[in-house]
Amino acid sequence: MLLPDDDNYHVDELVWNTSSLLNLLVRHDIHSRGELAARIGASRSRIYEAFDDNWRGRATPMLIYRLARLFNCPLSAIVLEPAALNRRPPRPPRPPHRPPHPLPVQKRSAT
Repeated sequence: MLLPDDDNYHVDELVWNTSSLLNLLVRHDIHSRGELAARIGASRSRIYEAFDDNWRGRATPMLIYRLARLFNCPLSAIVLEPAALNRRPPRPPRPPHRPPHPLPVQKRSAT
């Protein structure tokens, strides 16, 4: 769920919480990277470096700070916690225990 699709991704880098960030952008009527740059006072080139077309990419401290102030939200709504990226997915639940089937009784043939 949480790992980005970037082959150059390193675990120690912060990545955007894309689903939450998209909700915040829509709620604040921001529909493009250019609009976001104008709203937070960052250069368009910096925004294009941080976000791809799908709003994924590497988060920088300056952008995290500005987005948290703009949206008035906790940092967890903007970036993914690095420890969450390393967690294994939960195991599926085990099926209920069933007793083993009794072995069929073999009938002896009368000879």
